[in-house]
Parts: sequence; C-alpha cells; structure tokens
Amino acid sequence: MEVFTVGLCGPGRHDIPQVSEDNFLFPMMVENPMDFSAHYNTAFEFISNLPEEAKVELYVTGFTPVLTSFLSAWVQVNDQRRRAGSSTRPLTLYHYNRESSGYEPHLF
Repeated sequence: MEVFTVGLCGPGRHDIPQVSEDNFLFPMMVENPMDFSAHYNTAFEFISNLPEEAKVELYVTGFTPVLTSFLSAWVQVNDQRRRAGSSTRPLTLYHYNRESSGYEPHLF
C-alpha cells in the first residue's frame, strides 16, 4: 500500500519536517477561508486522484474550514468506494502535541 504524507496548509504555517514543501493540499494563507465548496473540491480532487491502494497521513495545521472540507470529501469518496464494493482507504491525522513537541497519530 502506497503512503501519501501531506500537510493540510503550508508550507510555512507550521514546521512539519515529515512533509516536503511541495506536499501541502492548501496554501499557507487560504485566500477565501469561508469558501467551503472550493475547499471541498480541492480535497475531493486530491482524494479522487489517489491510487487504488493508498493510505494517507495528513498533518493537521489547525485551519478548521479546510480540515472539515477535507474530512467531508474523504467520507464521501470512501462511501462511494464502499457502495461500489471496494475497500475504503485508511486516513491517519497527525496533530501537534505541545508537550512532546511532536505529532501524535489519530486514526480517522
């Protein structure tokens, strides 16, 4: 299974050494934060273009409008896959832990 390690917003919003500078779904400064449909479409396009056997590790950067749009698209695509008889793709969110100064996995 191929693993895709991506950051939500960046580069530069937060220091995420696990994610290369060209592997962010949204820019550091989102131009229209409340354009939920545009965020959903960006996420949906990314998810829809993943290989059949893909696992995603998403480093969350705290920007709720794009995170909820991504999760909505993730659920939609996995639901379509399930109805078509395919297996769903695993998603692990990584949240920053101030106490450890590292990222903690959260299976979605």
